[in-house]
Amino acid sequence: SVSDIPALHEEPNCFYDLYKQRAEYRIHKFIDENDFDSARILTWDQFARNLYDNHYKITESERKAVNQYLASLGARPTNSDARNVKLIEDGIKNNIVLYPEMNGGKSDVLDSVITNKAATETGMIKLFAACLTQAGVKHELGMAFDRTEHRFTKGFDNWGNMDYYLFYFPNLKKYLAPLSVYTRYPIVPDEVLGSKGVFCTIPPKRDNPGPMTEIRTIAPLSADQSGNNVAAGVTFTKNMDADVDVSYSFSGYAATGMRRQLLLQPKSKEKEMVEKVVNIAEKPEDILKYTITNPAVNSSYTNAPLEITAKVSTGKLTEKAGNKYLFKIGELIGNHSSLYYEKKRVLPVDLNYPVT
Repeated sequence: SVSDIPALHEEPNCFYDLYKQRAEYRIHKFIDENDFDSARILTWDQFARNLYDNHYKITESERKAVNQYLASLGARPTNSDARNVKLIEDGIKNNIVLYPEMNGGKSDVLDSVITNKAATETGMIKLFAACLTQAGVKHELGMAFDRTEHRFTKGFDNWGNMDYYLFYFPNLKKYLAPLSVYTRYPIVPDEVLGSKGVFCTIPPKRDNPGPMTEIRTIAPLSADQSGNNVAAGVTFTKNMDADVDVSYSFSGYAATGMRRQLLLQPKSKEKEMVEKVVNIAEKPEDILKYTITNPAVNSSYTNAPLEITAKVSTGKLTEKAGNKYLFKIGELIGNHSSLYYEKKRVLPVDLNYPVT
């Protein structure tokens, strides 16, 4: 019984849901009718073993199909881990359609997945796991929780909060999100950055009676690998309107959402998105021309920045004050998140990802 719970108010730059009070439970062990205490159940080690049992045990027919598929992708054990990871991920995500559910009983049978180019979540993860294994890429399969909603407690093995599948590559020290169709290694969803995940240390080709679990922190990329930058050159007309050559550059996590939007929206909607980014234009016709560079999601492999470059003619940035003109350089820089809060903060500051 709990009473007098203080109200929790939303504050800028915080994960409100994470700090709400709530009750969670897990089954620790069963007691039989003779009051005999059985062993502790539903542990993290059992969770990791389930990951292995559900995604790594394939038939010889499936293994043969996977080897042929790897050959078509150009992935082979003689490649570096990084090259194989990129070939496998881009090949699968570009060619296998992910469905929440499918009719029939072969949605997670790899021969069928490869032939029909369609898979459920289980089928997709099995295909990734088999490809990585057959290509000789050292890896671990795991799951993580949404850090904006849950905390991880090692001694409280609550499987119900584990929502995100991830592969970890010990030799590369980075992660891959197999079910996130619009991200590419090493970008993973913001919701897991900084959270902890439970990973299965893949055993050799025999039963492993010992522990198979590794608890890992999903470390984000460093701040200098995610940027949101503006570069501009300005000249003025005789009436002091500004002619601006401006470039907006987004890298790392900052580029992910925009690349997804560019991929999913029709070409006719592209200009509308550009207008939102190039917000120094008063009206659409102020944007005389624009170009978009590196829009493909696989640009993440080299962290090539997504760049929107535009030529803009606008009177929005200048204002006459007596016999002088004021230039509104702040509008050219654009909006930035403020970490200041007038009221006394109760909740800590949390950011989606580190950024320069």
